[in-house]
Amino acid sequence: MDVLPDQRALPGMDPTVLPALLSRLDPAVAVDLARQFAADLRGLRQMLDAALGPPADMVTLARQAHVLIALAGTAGAGDLAAHARLLLRAAHHGKAGTSVRLVTGILPCIDRLVAFVAACPLPDTRPAL
Repeated sequence: MDVLPDQRALPGMDPTVLPALLSRLDPAVAVDLARQFAADLRGLRQMLDAALGPPADMVTLARQAHVLIALAGTAGAGDLAAHARLLLRAAHHGKAGTSVRLVTGILPCIDRLVAFVAACPLPDTRPAL
């Protein structure tokens, strides 16, 4: 994995974390994991966007914040995970205005993380000739 995606699009990103994880896996598993990871992020983004309301669905915002903490942390997106923790706290405390503002800032970061995942070099799974 010589070429890493550009992490400048997502501040606080350690661009070595996800490629290092993928490089330790069987090539077919790495490809499947990267695809599923991107799909999970896209689904999470849709859920967050839909939960904005009005009125904001605080239960969904809290649940999706929890998932985002895990996904962002796994990918090495520390700042995004920290913002997701803030969202989780705001949603648990019923702070709809704060939650909506946080989600509004988080959604573009999820888009950038999806692009980062898509740009990660993946092992070749074609059979050797």
